[in-house]
Amino acid sequence: MKKILLDELKDTCILHFTNNNNLAKIEEEGLIPLIGQNAQGIEKNPKIFFSKGKKGALELSEVWMRWLMNRIFGEKDRIGIYQNTSIKERRILLEKWFKEFLSGDYLKDTEKKQILFDYYFYYLEERIYLTLDIKDKEEYDSSAIDENKEAIIKENSNMKRLFAKIMYGNFSNIDSPLVEEWNMHTIPNISIKREKIKQVITKDGKEDMLSIIIEMYENYSEKIDGVPLLDEFIEYAKKRNELSKKQKKKERVETND
Repeated sequence: MKKILLDELKDTCILHFTNNNNLAKIEEEGLIPLIGQNAQGIEKNPKIFFSKGKKGALELSEVWMRWLMNRIFGEKDRIGIYQNTSIKERRILLEKWFKEFLSGDYLKDTEKKQILFDYYFYYLEERIYLTLDIKDKEEYDSSAIDENKEAIIKENSNMKRLFAKIMYGNFSNIDSPLVEEWNMHTIPNISIKREKIKQVITKDGKEDMLSIIIEMYENYSEKIDGVPLLDEFIEYAKKRNELSKKQKKKERVETND
């Protein structure tokens, strides 16, 4: 697969991320639309999701962290936080989390953010970014329906609408069912040929999504606001990378001695 530097991409580029284990198959078959595990019961037809523009990709990262945080500390219990608690304790902790999220106090919870950042760091290390050469009204429709927002509007639940507004931040108009640039998708059942796909890399040749997000943020963050988790995560990731470099340097010195 051809590679392209992040710096060479326009601000309106189309960005799709996937697990690095999928790269070989994508190189052979291109991108095939599907209903992912996280979209079961929400999406009606298989699609390929993407962000439009670097700003959209950074906004998606913020929303994705909020979503992951709710998956970790909410009912899904993604990493087994509550597995050794009683039913009563679990209910109390879930109610506490729900109130914390709705009030915005989760942004002050250092312990929960540490768990989230540790998880997200490894999550990004295992993923890559692809840029797609696709066009509006051909492979995608910029005025398409976001089926998740559409369902929230139809259900007309004030609590679910409030929860969605906090989850999506100021990046989405929850009162409109239309997609936003941070969360777009192809026309259902349309595949993307491999010739239209390039792998994004950093200026120093790194392929992992973590390195790309950091470089993208550093070059673009002045154009975006309302990403408090991402702001903190970038600092966390940079410090962690620096500590890792120092540790590896120390190990090399000790080995040579």
